[in-house]
Amino acid sequence: MKIAFFMDALSGGGAERIVQTLANYMQGKNHQVFIFLRYAKENAYPLYPGVQIFYLKGAQHFAQDLSALLAMDIDIFSFHAYWNTYNFQIANALLEEGKKVTFTEHNIFYHLYWEAYISTFVSRRIETWKKADALTVLSSYDYQIHSSILDNVVYMPNPNTFSSDFPLQSQYEKYIIAVARLELQKRVDRVLHVFARVVALHPDWHLLILGDGTLHLELVQLAKDLGISNQVSFLGTVSNVKDYYAKASLHVMTSDFEGWGLALTEAKEFGIPSVVMELPCFKDLLQHGEDGFIVAQDDIETMAQHIDFLIKHPEEIKTMGKKAQVYVKKYNVDVIGKRWEDLFDVIVNQSKPEALAVIKTQYAPARVYPSQAITADFVCQYNVLYERLCQATPYYKRVKTSKILRFIFWYLNFLDFFKAMGWRKVWERFIFRWRNH
Repeated sequence: MKIAFFMDALSGGGAERIVQTLANYMQGKNHQVFIFLRYAKENAYPLYPGVQIFYLKGAQHFAQDLSALLAMDIDIFSFHAYWNTYNFQIANALLEEGKKVTFTEHNIFYHLYWEAYISTFVSRRIETWKKADALTVLSSYDYQIHSSILDNVVYMPNPNTFSSDFPLQSQYEKYIIAVARLELQKRVDRVLHVFARVVALHPDWHLLILGDGTLHLELVQLAKDLGISNQVSFLGTVSNVKDYYAKASLHVMTSDFEGWGLALTEAKEFGIPSVVMELPCFKDLLQHGEDGFIVAQDDIETMAQHIDFLIKHPEEIKTMGKKAQVYVKKYNVDVIGKRWEDLFDVIVNQSKPEALAVIKTQYAPARVYPSQAITADFVCQYNVLYERLCQATPYYKRVKTSKILRFIFWYLNFLDFFKAMGWRKVWERFIFRWRNH
């Protein structure tokens, strides 16, 4: 098959890493692989020989870009980044030409509203998803939400990004690792507050923070204010992330939202137990009390207590690490890559509705969430989003306590949600089931 992946750039990030991993897998299976990028930035991830990279020229050259894509006689187009409107324009044009198109939502459902403050963009995205041959989502939680309102959703976890089996450490070094962009979503400030409590009990431990972003200076200052700057290393974006995983004993993650949590599976590949703040996708990736711990959002104290327990019981680190390595093997690239290959084959070579239904059933997740739990979490995430908007935007800061503003915010987004999904469908499949559960 001729397979085309679409991404904004390969300059770094979780979705970018996954596109690189899938492109290399498909090239290794003798498919012809193309990657179309929106921006010409330095590629952070190595690609196999034969993977071809092209750059879209942009909106002013739309006809030229589309003609070039159609002339290449590509079998299937797989979009993994479409925040900019131009990628949507390209995707819709390809669909109108009868081309095979898939989309991957790399983040949690609420991310639609985080990134797109203008609600009409959400409607446009969902309407495009409806026309696509498949929409893949990463977690069983997102599968349940999306598949209740769309008919072409396929559960497709991310593949592990390291292909080797790494030996467990014989002696654990006193390092805790956090791998995250230094942006508001990742809430690295929580990591620092947790570590401040840990280092008060274990002053010989250190925290390694890998990643960069707009909050770098602010977080460095917070470490100073907490009196832990001597035990915290801000290492920025590194090319040798394996070296840091290899010497870490524990991994922490405190994001406000994630679609998957790539750093969590990477830590597991190295046999590192994780302590994370609860998100729906983490229930697919971590067994609480077996290969790590899950604590409630913002529960700094409990998170610090779990880390303190593990530091005091190094044998538990080793036991949990072994279980983590075993558990994460189900996401090996050979397993997930084959699922992608099967999906592409079904879409390209067989009749879509019946064959896709078989794939959906074959790969459907075993975990099922009660409807009321999804609704409660949906409400919680909207409140989190509202508070983040208040922090990020001066206007919202001035009217943060306004109940009228909160009502307007909810009204516009839920109105758009109903519009995009279909009023009757949402009522029958989502709200009515929750009320009568």
